Amino acid sequence: PIPCVPWQSQTSGQYQRRVHGGEVLEIDFSLWQSGSQKEREKIVEIVRGVLIRGSGFLYLKNHGIPKTLISTMLEEVVPFLYQPISIKKATSLWLDAAENSGYVVMGQEGLDEDDVRGDPKEAYDMNLNHLHLSIWNTTSAVEYWRRLSDLTNEVLRLYARILELKDGEFFTKSHNEEWYTLRFLHYPPQDVIEEQAFGEKRAGAHSDYGSLTFLVQDEIGGLELYDRHLQNWVAVPPKKDTIVINTGDLLMRWTNDMLVSTLHRVVTPTGENRNKSRYAIPFFVNPNKEWVIDSKDVLPDQSRVYPPITSLDYLVQRLESTYFEQENFNKNELLSADEMKHTDL
Repeated sequence: PIPCVPWQSQTSGQYQRRVHGGEVLEIDFSLWQSGSQKEREKIVEIVRGVLIRGSGFLYLKNHGIPKTLISTMLEEVVPFLYQPISIKKATSLWLDAAENSGYVVMGQEGLDEDDVRGDPKEAYDMNLNHLHLSIWNTTSAVEYWRRLSDLTNEVLRLYARILELKDGEFFTKSHNEEWYTLRFLHYPPQDVIEEQAFGEKRAGAHSDYGSLTFLVQDEIGGLELYDRHLQNWVAVPPKKDTIVINTGDLLMRWTNDMLVSTLHRVVTPTGENRNKSRYAIPFFVNPNKEWVIDSKDVLPDQSRVYPPITSLDYLVQRLESTYFEQENFNKNELLSADEMKHTDL
């Protein structure tokens, strides 16, 4: 494998290691939160290598999100998505990219912009305001959001340290409106999907649009990332008691491509898991709506690779490029909960 040489920082570099482009390291996040100075510096140097020259993906363990909270979230998501599509559509339908909230019909979103067919998945998305006003406001989603928001701030402080920003709270300040998206995802079993009607992959190849993504996934698997050095796809299998984290496009723009936003996709697993449902809960972290993403704020001595853009404008552009018009999805009402053969976790 082509080695990864981490960014040359002003620190000693004593903990730097070679990381190849498809490797997903497991990080004990408690060492960053409450470790000694030496342990914190070790985390900074290792994560720096992953973010700058490696895959941009990490497994976080000891992240502080209770296992019981995660399992409760999944237990609440499955029954909702098991309902007939008419009931799910009646709750709140995804209609507006700026709000990015509501139920997403199968095929409505196609993440691979080179494929004119939508992905064979359904979802429910919500911003913070939608969470508090929707059917989810009495569920564990409220506590889950609070915990993930706290974890987000800790990770953003780590990113600021990695980039050696003078203001260690720069990223927390630019994300203090919590303009995030919590998403519940269901990928139906392969044997009930009309393959010609949907894209080839469960989720087409894409990069995430915002700053960071936290992912909780069930045991079914299928997530893959693209190793840009070896130019092949690498599995990111579920790991017990971890959360997957990856860098998004806006942090890549903010850092003139220094931090890597890596292509990834979801494929149908082989073997006995092929005809089982897959559930996942990503939490997308975005800068404040009107915050201008300008690399000069992070790297003042470098020329801009990208023109400044607000978080809202960029997110809306990307979302509108991957969502299809609602009238194209009436046929999906024929796919009932029974036909989807949902599998309990």
